[in-house]
Amino acid sequence: MKLKFFRTIRITSIIASIVLMGLCFEVGCAGSPEESKKPLTELRVSYASRPINAPSIVAINKKIIEERFAGEGISVVWYELAGAEITEALAAGRIDIATSLNSLSALISKAAGNDFKILSGFSQFPEAIGLIAVMPVGDETAGNAATGDGVGSVADLRGKKVAVTKGTMLHEMLVKALAEAGLTVDDVEIVNLDSPDALAALLGGHLDAAVLPEPLLSKALATDKFNLIRTAEGLILGQTVIVARTAFLERYPDMADLFLQVHQDCLRYMSENEEEVLAMCAAAVEMPVERVRDLYPKFSFATKLEERDILAMKDSVAFLKALRILGADVSADELVSQLLPDPGL
Repeated sequence: MKLKFFRTIRITSIIASIVLMGLCFEVGCAGSPEESKKPLTELRVSYASRPINAPSIVAINKKIIEERFAGEGISVVWYELAGAEITEALAAGRIDIATSLNSLSALISKAAGNDFKILSGFSQFPEAIGLIAVMPVGDETAGNAATGDGVGSVADLRGKKVAVTKGTMLHEMLVKALAEAGLTVDDVEIVNLDSPDALAALLGGHLDAAVLPEPLLSKALATDKFNLIRTAEGLILGQTVIVARTAFLERYPDMADLFLQVHQDCLRYMSENEEEVLAMCAAAVEMPVERVRDLYPKFSFATKLEERDILAMKDSVAFLKALRILGADVSADELVSQLLPDPGL
């Protein structure tokens, strides 16, 4: 099965998602009274294989979740979704649980009225996100057709063309990297592109720099035309989470708990069978196992949400408000609190 490439969310997709959510809430398509009376016979779960979402890859290949829920008389149906597709499916009630939803998507969608809760963390991969730039004159590649010279550090980006997908964790990383170097977004020319398009434009000599996630980051660096001038480490967490529709969580809290228990079984399998898991991931994301082995340590799959994770989400709210993706009246404390499970659930 050919798997989709990992993509960050589009601003236009966010708008479409908000419109869809408004329609769903008007007709009551999620969490209806009829739903609350039905016994659970089918669990619908979204997943994404990329960048390297090993827990989901293991769960699907080894059928760990299917086998455990079969004992409860429940079948499990997987849907491969990414970005705004996930929040749209949650809003429409087409899925019950979503894995690997990035935290910015969760914040935007929750603020728009999508009724779901975070169950746990899924992954963090700040080292698998990087700001790359054309090598300076004197290195293997002497400058760029875009401006005629190269970039040796973030501070050298002043006046340069930098590609990033606006409104995403990649954009947040860029803003913070610029601030760290004493620059602002007004000091650079930001070009709004999806990551694959950003890489193509960079390779075509139309840009000076771009923020890219893995595996596109490694693909770009392998050309020896670009240098890595900053990873997202220390700037953002690269956080993704597992979420569930609130209606599902209220009706079937024991099934949500069971899902998290079986997710832990997948994590244990990963730790006990690393070589097999690396081979599974290589096949799933269509990469050589050697490249997967190099990238794998850049990903953490801890599920516990620490205080720093919650603070990072609140910090992201401020970033989204500055972009006017979220309204100025949105409270970071209230929004993040609404995303976290109620103590009684």
